[in-house]
Amino acid sequence: MVDVSAKAETARQAVAKGSVYMAPETLDLAVSGRAAKGDVLTTAQLAGIMAAKRTHELIPLCHPLPLTGIEVSLEPDEGRGAIDITAAVRTTARTGVEMEALTAVSVAALTVYDMLKAAQRDIRISDIRLVRKTGGKSGEIELEGERPVGEDELILQTGERIRNCHSEVARFYERDASYRAYDLVAVREDDVLREDEVRLANRLNARMGSAIVTDVMRRAGRVGDALTGIPPGAPLGDGPGREVEERLLELFRSAVGPYVGISRASKFLHKKRPNVVPILDQFVMRYVERVARMQKIRLPGEQPERAVMAIRLLRKDLVRNVDLLTKIGSEFRVSPVRTLDILIWLSEYRPVWSR
Repeated sequence: MVDVSAKAETARQAVAKGSVYMAPETLDLAVSGRAAKGDVLTTAQLAGIMAAKRTHELIPLCHPLPLTGIEVSLEPDEGRGAIDITAAVRTTARTGVEMEALTAVSVAALTVYDMLKAAQRDIRISDIRLVRKTGGKSGEIELEGERPVGEDELILQTGERIRNCHSEVARFYERDASYRAYDLVAVREDDVLREDEVRLANRLNARMGSAIVTDVMRRAGRVGDALTGIPPGAPLGDGPGREVEERLLELFRSAVGPYVGISRASKFLHKKRPNVVPILDQFVMRYVERVARMQKIRLPGEQPERAVMAIRLLRKDLVRNVDLLTKIGSEFRVSPVRTLDILIWLSEYRPVWSR
């Protein structure tokens, strides 16, 4: 433990924040008090306060401090599908209370997870950070606010930042077999959908057996007709106009069937038009749903219309970050659209090797 006896006792404060992301119906349970374990927000608030007081028992080299004030607040944000947690801790002592504030937020977030995990297993705790500290030799330090965008940083519509994008994509392709099995497999960007191109989607866990592939091939002529209206190499970043969106709608209407939703369909359509059709798996769509809630956009219930709306929303992220996505995509020989897909997938799913 560091000797702080030479420091002056001053009034100190630290503020930390964090967020817990969940589905709308799970958030409703927390807000309404109908969760099986009881009042989520009040219980998590108390847990955060208790944790701040016992930080020195949890973190081995923290000093026990006489805390003079602890405030923990939890604010639901229906638009983002999140509960935002803020903790402010105060003391008059020889060392700061940053760890106490961070511990309060962390334990409050864990309490939210514990009380709601029966309703949703993939609740995500994110963005725990120190935002402000005052007192001591360094005085007031403000860590939040508008930060400049890094050269290798992606900013999403939700406000989330994905840092070290190049190394994240490199690790993905190093660890995930889909790069060689799917991304590096050449497919002709013509207007003919072939059976081997449909089966290629299985290398991204589409899990389409022979009967499903046969069913898709019955609609291959319609898929080809729709592809004629979407020129090969057409970039999504240039903005699909109404005519192209109508073609995309027809494309998904022809590809989607009884056993093929937009996730499976996008995995073989992406190879035919890699600059226009993203891979709309459950994790990318979960992000799209969050964006739609934030912007108060109602996603259509029908699968093809939902796919086109998702592409429209993802285009905003593509345009905003097009230079970085193009640079990374060129190095790994994939489209900017696929690069965006991967980064969103990593952010939403966080595979074991990336944690």
